[in-house]
Amino acid sequence: MSVEREISDLLAARSAAVAAHDVEGVMQQVADDIVSFDVGIPLVQAGGAAVRQRLEAWFAGYDGPIGFELRDLAIRGEDNIAFSYALVYVSGRLKSGDPVSMWVRSTIGWMRRSGRWMAVHEHMSDPMDFETGMARTDLEPES
Repeated sequence: MSVEREISDLLAARSAAVAAHDVEGVMQQVADDIVSFDVGIPLVQAGGAAVRQRLEAWFAGYDGPIGFELRDLAIRGEDNIAFSYALVYVSGRLKSGDPVSMWVRSTIGWMRRSGRWMAVHEHMSDPMDFETGMARTDLEPES
């Protein structure tokens, strides 16, 4: 199986795990020594335990499934190292009743360890409006 197919399958499984609030399903792909730059605070999270804690808090804030749809996915890699990047549409309803509908940017660095691809670096971000200094969560991909 090609690197692209393997990583694509992992990302499909990740999307399904996010929709189901399945922390363990996501964590199966996360290396213990991951470095994560998430859209939320803090600026950086180091280690699988920090990512697990962030996932638990994120999932707990939603009432029902979380949409996590990838668009414009690109995967580059060979042998034991790969990168994936995509636009991700995150949607759902918070327990507060507020709807969530936003696009974020995602880049993941993967390493094959003991025959398994593991996320060792993850970066998700919102674009920023330089004039206001504020994140723009209202943007949509160009057609």
